[in-house]
Amino acid sequence: MGVSIHIDSNCKAEVIPLAGKNEIDNLWMPIIQRDGLHLIQQCVSGGLQVSGDLYDDLLKEASILFQDLELSNSPTDSSLSPVARCRRLLEVLTQHPPASGAQVYIG
Repeated sequence: MGVSIHIDSNCKAEVIPLAGKNEIDNLWMPIIQRDGLHLIQQCVSGGLQVSGDLYDDLLKEASILFQDLELSNSPTDSSLSPVARCRRLLEVLTQHPPASGAQVYIG
């Protein structure tokens, strides 16, 4: 099972696919476990409602994951690359902070 980002903002619901199980297991989890990215692990294993008290730490963890994926994967323009998928996560988080009133769930 893959992971998606669920956004509810201004009475508009949106689901954005993030990564499939194979990509998470083979590329994301080794980084998550090595770097102790507990909030990202919660997102990919059980799901996480992004709240104000978690937002800054989740954004930091997503940035660490993005940087590590960039270092370990060949650059590509494909929107399906692991780097592009993680960039999508960062973009959603920065565009929909808790102060915006949007509700974001990752899982």
